[in-house]
Amino acid sequence: MKILQTRETKFFFSILICLFTLASCKQKNDVGLPGAESINALQTDTFTLVTTTVAEDSIRTDELNTFPIGSIGNDPVFGSSTSNFFTQFLLMTDNWTFGTGVKFDSVVLTMAYTGGFYGDSSSIQKIQVSELSDEIAYNTNYFSNIKFNYQNNIGTWQGLHHTKDSVSVKGTNAAPHLRIKLSDAFGQKIIANGKTWLDNPDFLNTFKGLAITAENMSSTGCQVYFDPTSPYSAVTVYYNDSMKKDFSLYTNGARSTARINQFQHQYSTFIKNTITQKRNADTCYIQAQAGCKLKLELPTLFNIANQNPGASIVVHGAELVVRPLDGSFTNDFPKPVKLLLVKCDSLGNNSPILDLYLSSFDAKYLGGTYNTNKAGYSFNFLNEVQELFKNYAKGQNTNYGYFVLIPGDNPMSASRMLVDTRKTQKQIQFKLTYSVVK
Repeated sequence: MKILQTRETKFFFSILICLFTLASCKQKNDVGLPGAESINALQTDTFTLVTTTVAEDSIRTDELNTFPIGSIGNDPVFGSSTSNFFTQFLLMTDNWTFGTGVKFDSVVLTMAYTGGFYGDSSSIQKIQVSELSDEIAYNTNYFSNIKFNYQNNIGTWQGLHHTKDSVSVKGTNAAPHLRIKLSDAFGQKIIANGKTWLDNPDFLNTFKGLAITAENMSSTGCQVYFDPTSPYSAVTVYYNDSMKKDFSLYTNGARSTARINQFQHQYSTFIKNTITQKRNADTCYIQAQAGCKLKLELPTLFNIANQNPGASIVVHGAELVVRPLDGSFTNDFPKPVKLLLVKCDSLGNNSPILDLYLSSFDAKYLGGTYNTNKAGYSFNFLNEVQELFKNYAKGQNTNYGYFVLIPGDNPMSASRMLVDTRKTQKQIQFKLTYSVVK
């Protein structure tokens, strides 16, 4: 529900139609309002746009809906990026014991594939599994630059990811997942000579969790996406020849598993220099996972208000179109599924735009997905821009600019994008539709 657009603005103009005849200028656009006559509105896309590439500090990465693991080692533009994963594994039931005289068979870490990845899926990857030394907690804010201590390598996997192939487990086909055999000593530690694990706090006193870290073993590399909600995401102990016990990596009712991603970037010299220079450029760079983002500033936005002192500026539409640089995508590095528009606050931090709330998360209205008709990603944020003019009329300049970035989740992506920010060719374009009410 677009409150300012459908309630305030439309009601306001239904009254104004009877009172005002709005003057037309060089460029006009008829904006139709339900139940009212058409209103002449002005439209312009001639604002000064300042575009720079800036580094992201960090983003929240606790309890993501999808967790990536892997390393991209040779992006020709951006450099290398790695995603590591830290997680608890929990009892499914309280007061659990394996009993005495147990014959231990093996212990395996499994992680369910979502089927998604970014990079070259034919790249050989290496994954190490270690025991966490530091405690982690569910429902706690963790960020992508977090560092944890871990020790005792308990498992190593090296190979190719088969993200869509079923897996044979003891003669039965199971959904696609990765299997990493862990050390016998670790399995025996879980069995604990028949100890009764009272509950998860008791269990977590001994097992803080797992550190699952990636290493790229080939030229390009990839990051693969896993599903934390799947029952195939677990630590499984096999014993007594045919029995098994699962310890969950996923949230199961009241048993909530803490899980955190860590993102690391080793930028190319070119990207480092681009970020450092902070210049108004004709090409800007966006990378997911707390990499870098496009900053857009609109220094001449309020010229409309300054040229009409005492008048109200009523916004009918505000659209930003961001286009990728031609030829900048490959099979290994395709364009992002979605981009996100946020505003820059007074401290330079990301802040949600007003339309995100007022549209009730209407994704179609907000935009951000690739639009083939526009050959780019378009965003609608008229409520946000209207708020800027309201504040300016009160003597408050809250026009700090905007950021365009790749979301950290929903959907998960390790992608990146080269943005064509040439202004004279209008490859990046901000279009405002408005009326001046005196």
